[in-house]
Amino acid sequence: MREDPPNYIDREDIMSWLDRTFQTVAVCCLRGLGGLGKSFAATKYAFRLISRGLRVGWIESDSESSILEEYRNYVRWVNQDSDPQMYGMVLKDLLSVRLVPSRVAQLLALNNVVSLSHIHPLISVAALAGTKILITARTSMGREIGISEMLVEIPSEITCFEYLQKSTHRNLARGMHTDYGGDEAIPSSPSSCRRLPSRSSIRICC
Repeated sequence: MREDPPNYIDREDIMSWLDRTFQTVAVCCLRGLGGLGKSFAATKYAFRLISRGLRVGWIESDSESSILEEYRNYVRWVNQDSDPQMYGMVLKDLLSVRLVPSRVAQLLALNNVVSLSHIHPLISVAALAGTKILITARTSMGREIGISEMLVEIPSEITCFEYLQKSTHRNLARGMHTDYGGDEAIPSSPSSCRRLPSRSSIRICC
């Protein structure tokens, strides 16, 4: 899991929504453009649950290979098992591995999901184990299977410039290159981006 983000812009609205929604549903999704802080919000929420004494699993889900590798690590963590045979298993086989009930995570975060079909088997297995699922994604995961979604946007009191400044400082601290002048999604909301003269005014490079 990511480290607890020190420069995270406080989003108590997201934290409260997750607490409230997880009382009635098993799967929540934070959806929005890239760079809006979905993953950081999920990380902050994960650490909040950990501080309450709950167990949290984290799976990077941007590809099938990533899901396979990370779920394998999750199974090893839950079962405290380093059986080398697991490295030859496909996801379908791993999903059939019985998990130790007392060590199963109460929340499993699936970060950067690109396709519902990739994670649908995980959701089914988690439901049987009583594990809640928190998804972050840029596109809708579909409410037809009982996923509650929150569209993540920049709070109205924060301008694009202020958000980009904090985001850039955060990324630079992590050694990441940031360039919002290219084809990446610009962190924005209609109200804040009306204040921007053009896309070219947002170009932050290192």
